[in-house]
Amino acid sequence: MTSLRSSTVRLKTEFADRSWESLLSNLLSPPILWAMIALPVAFRDAGPGQHPLLWAAIYGLFVCLLPALYIGINVLRGSISDLHLRERRQRHRPYLVTILSASTAWAMLSLLDASAVMRALALFSLANVVAMAAITVFWQISMHTMSMSSALMALALLFSAPLALAVSPLLPLVYAARYRLGRHSHRQLLGGVFLGTLLPLALYLSHPI
Repeated sequence: MTSLRSSTVRLKTEFADRSWESLLSNLLSPPILWAMIALPVAFRDAGPGQHPLLWAAIYGLFVCLLPALYIGINVLRGSISDLHLRERRQRHRPYLVTILSASTAWAMLSLLDASAVMRALALFSLANVVAMAAITVFWQISMHTMSMSSALMALALLFSAPLALAVSPLLPLVYAARYRLGRHSHRQLLGGVFLGTLLPLALYLSHPI
């Protein structure tokens, strides 16, 4: 009971921080960021009789919501210290859950004959998490800057470069927020930017949509 109470206090404290750095980190956390992108991607190439809302819902449930719930429950149980997984040793199981969940999303979208661009988004997300899980074995990079960079690259590849450029100022803001909160070093933040930019580009060039 004491452990649950202290975990609940930590969770409330995390959301009680009203600094712009904390608010931005929560608003543009990886699950929320990718959930926001899923809907326009789902509708981009949807044809008559197809179900883009269902595609977006499947993506949101398996890629965003279920992994976030797993982390939140374990924060309450005390086995994970915070929602943003600042401790490297605590990232392994959440990444494994996310890999399994994202794989399920990709498989379901393929079975439902979702648009190529929607399946590509699920594949981008899966590749991101696999890469993060592999790196976490020996190092730690920023999930926030990696996700933001991947999202910008996805917007550029799947929609247009001007659209990605228009929202690109969010990346330095996220970078600054995570650094000012003391969550990452410059090397870890830049590592996230590098991998988040390179990985979706490599996937796109190897499997053009």
